[in-house]
Amino acid sequence: MKQAASSEGREPQDDVAIAVGQVNDCIASVRCPLHSQVRTERELAVTLGLLRGKVREALQVLEDDGRVWRRVELGTFVGGHPHLIGSPGEPPAAVTSPTDIPEARITGEPIVARLSAQRAAQAEIVMIEHHAAKADKSRDWAEWEK
Repeated sequence: MKQAASSEGREPQDDVAIAVGQVNDCIASVRCPLHSQVRTERELAVTLGLLRGKVREALQVLEDDGRVWRRVELGTFVGGHPHLIGSPGEPPAAVTSPTDIPEARITGEPIVARLSAQRAAQAEIVMIEHHAAKADKSRDWAEWEK
């Protein structure tokens, strides 16, 4: 059964495609960074001159494509859901700087080292001490690897 055409003479699915394009353009024009919040459905409807239902359908299409993610009572956000492995979005190099890596290491490595020391077995401690002594006696990598 064919649905009735919209008031402008287009098919209803054409209205959704137009809404998807408008919502996508709106998100892009604001230069929303990855995982930044998108305006509410109501605000987008007013801004774009669309029915709120069409905005909701457009957001669903964009969510299905991994362009946005939504959470009830939180809102709609740009990019794939951050908790999904392999979620689409910007590559790490596009959203990090060279100074971010040492900063992340300074934050995380002391915690990992503390936990490793607390949970180390005696055999692991002996092995670490052996390799540390071997490193102290070595002049270069070739000597250490002997």
